[in-house]
Amino acid sequence: ADVNLSQDGGEYMEELRKVTDDILVQIVFSNAGYLRTGMFSTLSPRDNLNNYHCNATASVHITHHFLRKLKASKKRGCFVYTSSPAGMLPAPMSA
Repeated sequence: ADVNLSQDGGEYMEELRKVTDDILVQIVFSNAGYLRTGMFSTLSPRDNLNNYHCNATASVHITHHFLRKLKASKKRGCFVYTSSPAGMLPAPMSA
């Protein structure tokens, strides 16, 4: 599915559910992320929040959805996070 992970609130989950509801997803690779370059104060609040949501909160929505389905199926699975740690680690240009 072609979704925008920078959306606040996980609106993209509707599309992900639609294209995966009929299959059991047992392996999830969370590798989405991007970086807005520039000083924090020169970027718009929307740019900073879009960056944050893609890098930090999208994996929460996606993991929650697929983990609940996986646990309900009583099958084993794997979640791998290789995406940006930007939401958890301070960066020199972030203030």
